[in-house]
Amino acid sequence: MKHIAFVLYALLHIAASHSWLHCVNYDKNASLMSGTIDNSKCMAYPRDITSEFVFGVDRGIDYQPANGKPCRTSSGLMVNYRKGGTYRLLWPAKNHQSDVCTNPYIPDNQLKVFFYPTTAGAQDPSLSEWAQEKYLVQDFKKNGKGFQNCPDFCSNTDKAPCFGDLKVPENFGGFYKVLWYWEFNKGQIYTHCYDVEVSESDVQPSSVPKTNSPASCSGMYGQCGGRSWRGATCCREGTCTFSNIDYSQCLPNKTPTASPALSPTASPALSPTASPTQQWKICRCIC
Repeated sequence: MKHIAFVLYALLHIAASHSWLHCVNYDKNASLMSGTIDNSKCMAYPRDITSEFVFGVDRGIDYQPANGKPCRTSSGLMVNYRKGGTYRLLWPAKNHQSDVCTNPYIPDNQLKVFFYPTTAGAQDPSLSEWAQEKYLVQDFKKNGKGFQNCPDFCSNTDKAPCFGDLKVPENFGGFYKVLWYWEFNKGQIYTHCYDVEVSESDVQPSSVPKTNSPASCSGMYGQCGGRSWRGATCCREGTCTFSNIDYSQCLPNKTPTASPALSPTASPALSPTASPTQQWKICRCIC
């Protein structure tokens, strides 16, 4: 019966499973409880993600490699890592953790991070070239809990934060293309990519070209997201506003409605109260 339950559960999740990277340098001292992810604590994002994205909300960012493309898009903002540094990666659970609030049969075959040495502005390698053992930097499944490292999973099984701490080798330096490679069911691969320069410090060099500049973002009322969207995920004007899993659009920023000014209410004038001495003099005259 357990085997049958596992097969049924796996079949149900083949169509539903998905996830993506949200942040590639999150504050390691920040809370990882459900509902606490704060984009102001994220110092760097992977391709397709900006600070406008709410953690765990589906906007069509999850990607399964197809048609020879290892990544959803081919460029993004350059991320700076320090050689020997450790960086916290974040991704949403999306119900994919084996726990007391789910069951013990949810699979997690592998979660790895590959660093492919390259030059600034170079094209992505093929998936088979990229995901070679010689480019493997972190095996989260072998050295931890893999994808299912979600400390507060049962509080919100869909949007619970999951994380892995990525250690950059001391002997690294220069430009790399980074591949986050998650295998849920056997052969069911999800990827998320980003571009890194490894240097002596964490400061973003001003000389590094930012390929996701405002000029490459969508214009007002243009599309900026969606499950099958492969274009820009930022806006030159307005805000990228989520409509549904297949469509997000650049819309004008909402102008807050001013509250009506309240007229100051005059305080009622208080009649002066006679002092005890004055009251005694009045009494003496009357009496």
